[in-house]
Amino acid sequence: MNPLTPIGEECTKHGIFLEVVNGNVNSYSKWDEHMTEMVVAEMEIYRSRHAIPWKAVKQWVDQLSGNIHDVCEQTLRTSFQKMKQKRDKAKRNHDTKTIALMKSQIYQLPNKRKLMNTTSNSQSLTCNHHRMEEEIKQKDKELVHAYKQCHEVEIEMSKYKDQVIKEKQQLAKQQKTLNARESVLKARVEKYKPKNVNRREKRRDVKIHELEYTVKEVKTELQKTNEKLQRCRVLADKYKASRDYFKRKHSSSVKKSETEVSERMENQRRLKGDIITLQKCLEHLEQQVHDGKELCLREGQNMNSPYSNDVRHCYMSLSSLGVSAKNMSKVTATVLKTIGKFNIEESDLPGETFCKLIPVEANLVSSMQVAREFDEATYVTQHSDGTSRDGTKVIDFEVTVGENTTRTSGLLEVHSGSADTQLNAFKFIIEKLSALRDDKNTANITKTLISKIKNTMGDQAATQKSFNRKLEEYRASILPDVIQHWGELDGETRTHMSAMNHMFCNLHALIGCATYGDSALKLLEQSWRTKYGQLGVENLREFQDKSGNYAWKHGDSATQRLVRTVCDAIAPGGNQQAGCIGDFATFCQMQGIQKVEAKAFRANRFNILFQCAAAIYFHRQHVASVFNDGYVKAGNKLLRAVLADIQSKPLLAGCRGLGIIHKQVTQPYWTFIENRQVHIIDISKPVQSLYTKLEEWSQDATPLLDSHLPCIFSLPNGCEVQPTKDDIFHSLYNEHDAEINELTKQALETICCGMRVVFERRFPDQLHGKYAASVSDETRKELQHTEKTNRRGENDFGYWSYLKQIKPSLGMLAAEGTTMFRCNNTSAWLDALTQNDQDEFNRVLNKARKERTKWEKKYQKWQEENEQKRADTLKKQAEEFERKKSKKNTQEELRLKFIQDHGGPCTTDAKVDEFIGNLGSKTNQVKGLRAHINYLRNPSSMSQLSSYPGVYKFSKDGKALTVTELQINLKLIIRELRVANNLSSDMTQSDNGIHGDDCPVVVSCDMDDEIARIKAHYAKQVYEAREGCRQHDKDDTTTSDNDNSSEMSSDDSDTGSDTDTDTDSDTNSEDTYTCDTDENIDETLNDSEGETELGEPAEKKMRVNMSLSGQLSVSNGEMVAVAYDDTWYIGQVLETQENTMKVNYMERCVNKHNFIWPHTQDITQTDRKFVICNNVVVVPDRTLRYFHIENNDEVQRTYNRYWNKFFAVTNRTLQKRRK
Repeated sequence: MNPLTPIGEECTKHGIFLEVVNGNVNSYSKWDEHMTEMVVAEMEIYRSRHAIPWKAVKQWVDQLSGNIHDVCEQTLRTSFQKMKQKRDKAKRNHDTKTIALMKSQIYQLPNKRKLMNTTSNSQSLTCNHHRMEEEIKQKDKELVHAYKQCHEVEIEMSKYKDQVIKEKQQLAKQQKTLNARESVLKARVEKYKPKNVNRREKRRDVKIHELEYTVKEVKTELQKTNEKLQRCRVLADKYKASRDYFKRKHSSSVKKSETEVSERMENQRRLKGDIITLQKCLEHLEQQVHDGKELCLREGQNMNSPYSNDVRHCYMSLSSLGVSAKNMSKVTATVLKTIGKFNIEESDLPGETFCKLIPVEANLVSSMQVAREFDEATYVTQHSDGTSRDGTKVIDFEVTVGENTTRTSGLLEVHSGSADTQLNAFKFIIEKLSALRDDKNTANITKTLISKIKNTMGDQAATQKSFNRKLEEYRASILPDVIQHWGELDGETRTHMSAMNHMFCNLHALIGCATYGDSALKLLEQSWRTKYGQLGVENLREFQDKSGNYAWKHGDSATQRLVRTVCDAIAPGGNQQAGCIGDFATFCQMQGIQKVEAKAFRANRFNILFQCAAAIYFHRQHVASVFNDGYVKAGNKLLRAVLADIQSKPLLAGCRGLGIIHKQVTQPYWTFIENRQVHIIDISKPVQSLYTKLEEWSQDATPLLDSHLPCIFSLPNGCEVQPTKDDIFHSLYNEHDAEINELTKQALETICCGMRVVFERRFPDQLHGKYAASVSDETRKELQHTEKTNRRGENDFGYWSYLKQIKPSLGMLAAEGTTMFRCNNTSAWLDALTQNDQDEFNRVLNKARKERTKWEKKYQKWQEENEQKRADTLKKQAEEFERKKSKKNTQEELRLKFIQDHGGPCTTDAKVDEFIGNLGSKTNQVKGLRAHINYLRNPSSMSQLSSYPGVYKFSKDGKALTVTELQINLKLIIRELRVANNLSSDMTQSDNGIHGDDCPVVVSCDMDDEIARIKAHYAKQVYEAREGCRQHDKDDTTTSDNDNSSEMSSDDSDTGSDTDTDTDSDTNSEDTYTCDTDENIDETLNDSEGETELGEPAEKKMRVNMSLSGQLSVSNGEMVAVAYDDTWYIGQVLETQENTMKVNYMERCVNKHNFIWPHTQDITQTDRKFVICNNVVVVPDRTLRYFHIENNDEVQRTYNRYWNKFFAVTNRTLQKRRK
């Protein structure tokens, strides 16, 4: 008899061999009792080793257990593989308990597959029911078995605990015994040899360690027992949950109906249809792959057919991304061939003409997007803004049609910025949107769109307010045509529906705060000069005119001058020629500062003055150190101005005050305004609270000097808007100089006074008007989507300006289209149409293509009308100029005749007295003196009398000057003109009859009184702004309608006005913040005074009259380094005297670090105070011709410190030394 083939150890144990499972040998009859999980695992191992198919394995199981015909092979494979994985895991982990459990656990056959035949549904459900009951019984048995195991484990655990307790007791007894023995041994230690005692102690220690190790093992075993108990409990809970699951599953399967079966059959039929469709698609794709990749670029097969809408969409997107018309097809072909692997050439794509016309179609497509969203919206907000570029005015319109959804509706060039012109441009844009929405019903749609506009947003300029009123009137005139039964509505309802909510940009207030804060500092600096003298750079002679006055006058404060010049010198993007941007950044990194906080000063940016001032105060010590330590030489006017201003305590105090306002007020205000949670109505209370704080701080700014100042702004969710407490914040509050703290307090109080005026002018409705208290829910609903700022218009202008810069020849329609397509995200809108409504996508693109020529003609007509109006305006200005010139000449002739009739013009003081006597009455005297002063008024004479401001004015502090005052001024003018024209060389004040009391003098007043006067000045402006708000709005109409008319000169009147009063312009002076252009500053400070690049300078310019404490001692023959204005030089001392010495200088080479002895000796008498280094070590090279010094960098730094200290910030004269 042949031996049987074993399958595995456990199979052999139960008499299961290969011949048995194949049915060749009969053995046991009851295999279910021996088919354990371990048997199944060994069968899977044997099958995988011998590559036995699963069909044979299924026969094995059928041979052993029977009745598994309904179990699919996949289910059986998964079950067998899980048993194998379980066995392998237990073997790897040496988990004997799991192996023993697998050997005893009977293998459960997997669930049988459910039949899908509808005819045997009831039989299947019955069988499932019986099977579920059997499974539940089996699970109950397993659960009972698990409970028994848990009970046994608990009994075993209790035994372990008792055993541990006994062992602990034994160990305690042993420890006690050992302690007793140890005491006995210690008593007998004298009787035993040290060697024996040591051995006993070692044996004792070994025993103790063994007992401790035994205790540790017992604790480990106890911990494992606890973990096993926990796993058993988890397993019991799992079995319990499984039992509940099967009960629920059984109850749900009983409740299933034939409807479920029919749904499954329907789903099966649908899936079959999908499979057929996918097969067809697959065949189509395979055919495309076989034929090669090609693109359908045109709508038809003809080469002259128009390009497809997808191509147009692609080229519109490329145009909005800034791709030029010449490169669009090149970019497209490169992408398709490189990434898409398409067989396409550049010649197959659209040409340059198509690419130039596609922005026009993009304009119309984006307009259709805006028209659609406009028509579907309610409570629309109309944004408008204007700008100028290259003398051309541009108006921008946007509409807010939903939450965070603002669209650009148009951007037009106009001939002027008046309200009427703006309204005409608005009508043009609305008619364009209406025509593109529905060209057959344009008039009605235009009225409908305008009726949806309920709110406006602008920048609070005079023309903007006038435009808002005209728009409201125009909208009210069309409402009866839009709203049905308008005549039946009561008057209050019609008034409410006709009214509009006119809101203004809340960020423009920051520009006003900067303007008025700077003007307040300018007034405060006048009082500071009475105490400290000229501030900073004003003391340097090179910045003064011939009269010794500061000549760099830009109209702003000295504090702003400090901020501007420092930012120009050190900030990234500053003055590239005269600044030290790279050197300062490297110096900051050496100090552990990774980033320069200063930014390029752009005067038209929100919050720029406050932000830059805070950064400059943070870098004040770094800026001073980079010059004082010699890292950078202040070799041009810009750097010398920075070095002088950064050392002025009043200017630093003003800079600190602006920085504190930035951290505590303007920055949190900006964060609060930009937060999406804040409703535009909800800014009223924070603005009122801030206004109250400003009123308190204008009297006492001490709370602002506390870094723990309570927050001013809070979000609707209750979170406070905290200031950013970074290094800049800490630098502003870590000032311990009492003098700077007092000056900062004064600066803060005056700045707050100016800011109060801004808030009165900017927020009249929020402080005292209709939004000051609670508003109705209807108003909140109307303004729910209104933006709090007008930044969208600024962004549109920025991108439009960028387009005009990189594409100067871009037309108005194309520039508007590119801007709208990009800013409105029209590409994403078209993508959505492609996926959701392909027909609408094609309709929009086709309509844009067909309407392109029509709108090109309309825009061309609009532009021609603008050019004609602009030409008419220039003609009117020329005619007005000629009229004024003729009138001025006539007035001058009449004035001269009047003066001559009374003995003038005067050239001496005696003539002035005679002239006054000929005038007769006091009224004629005032009239004659004014006429004579106007006769002498001209630009050259006014510049000569710049040191006497006000001599050409006829009033002071709102009061007309008297005859005596006018007489003094006239004599002063005549004297200065005579001096300028060299008519007299020995004229004195006594000769002219002008006494010291009549000359302008600087009166020193008490600092507190001067600050109180400044506060009173701004308090008056606050009152006037509050009381004159309504009248100011009425005056806007007249101003805005005449904004293009030139101003009348002071010479239009015969003798001038009786009093000179300062009036505020309707265009809100706080918006005009630029003061002077940055280009002028660069031109003023950009004198580099640098060295020549090659060879020795032609002239070495040495500064004289400098005093340096502690002159260096030098001796004959010694090599020294001498400081000159342009750089330092090396020379050998030939002869020394008390204060001077003769030095034979070396000549610098092209390489500035090398020196050479010139062919002709350059011996110069040199002042000893200019020696910056002695004992200079000069090292020759291998040719013995060229020399260099070892410590070149150290000498250069010493020279920089010397030059910055004595040459840069002191008044000095130049003395040139020739060879």
